[in-house]
Amino acid sequence: MYTILKNIRLIICPLLLLACIKEDFEECDVYLEFIFDYNMEFTDTFESEVEMVDVYIFDAEGYYLFSRHAECATDLIGRKRMVLSEDFTVGTYHLLTVGGLTRNFRFTDIHDGAFQPGITSYKEAKLSLYHETHDVSEEFSHLWFGETTVIEYNADLAIWQVPFVRETNYFQVTLKQTGTTQQSTSAHTSSYTFDIVTPESGAYGYDNQPRIKEQVTYHPFYLVTGTQPDILAEAKLATMRLLADERENYQLIVRRTDTSEPLWNYNLIDLLEKAAYRPDGTPLPLQEYLDRECDWHIAIYCQEGTEEPGPGPGPENPDPGPENPDPGPENPDPGPENPDPGPENPGPGPTNPDSDRFVAIAIEINGWIIWLRDIEI
Repeated sequence: MYTILKNIRLIICPLLLLACIKEDFEECDVYLEFIFDYNMEFTDTFESEVEMVDVYIFDAEGYYLFSRHAECATDLIGRKRMVLSEDFTVGTYHLLTVGGLTRNFRFTDIHDGAFQPGITSYKEAKLSLYHETHDVSEEFSHLWFGETTVIEYNADLAIWQVPFVRETNYFQVTLKQTGTTQQSTSAHTSSYTFDIVTPESGAYGYDNQPRIKEQVTYHPFYLVTGTQPDILAEAKLATMRLLADERENYQLIVRRTDTSEPLWNYNLIDLLEKAAYRPDGTPLPLQEYLDRECDWHIAIYCQEGTEEPGPGPGPENPDPGPENPDPGPENPDPGPENPDPGPENPGPGPTNPDSDRFVAIAIEINGWIIWLRDIEI
């Protein structure tokens, strides 16, 4: 009998070691591994970008059980793995995960209430930007939302990856006047400002689709006159997710600060789409591009006064595209050999005899220049 038990132990022990030890994992646990590679770097940058995560656990029928909060630097293994099995019994679970859930955001049920154990379904979850009006001018940090994850816990080692998508954008917008000779001044309140108008309120369901279709206008949280002679205004704005399906309802607007008079506007998604390329120059699907990119640098080149801009794109001046790429690694930004638009290198537009009128000549987006024509307000 002793010999039989000894032989059984010799067989079982190696099997347990194989089942419960994998790489650095020393227990039979469920691990969540957070991934953020849905970016323009096409690499996982979760460890360097996300500082905190909140995991919401729902049962097999989809009803809320409990949540777990973790500071990535101190509470996660390798800054990206969370152990969950200490709270689990054998069974099926649905998980929703949020990264960067700060005071600017809310994760609630569809009625803005707290999750109720056994009552709230994960399909009723809502992730939203907190704002009391339809005008937002506050700076907020980046926010990430994980795909809905279904796990089967069987009291053995399991590693479940949770991919994240970023829900937020930062815009740096510059208004540049071509051909100016004014002297540089220190930064002060600008005569111009910018608005980004969006068709939804920044509230998303468990499937990351918009839940509230209400227009929200984002205003700069930072706005000054530039310190360079040709810069009329510099601004920074933060927005929520951009949606290709609603493209016709996004607007970038230039206004005067003293009267709020709109001087120029353009469809924002149409502009951003011009730069929808991977680092290797191949095109990206528009929604994927809008989700991967988050830092937008937009320069608007304009003229005021009596300058008469020259011709726009045509057979000898084609629009940018795969066969006519704008600045990039192989197509450098404007310089002595590639000058910006100006009196000697004018962009398109009609005659502008009225000094109160405003003509946008070109837009530069993340290094790509789009020539405009017949744009005057």
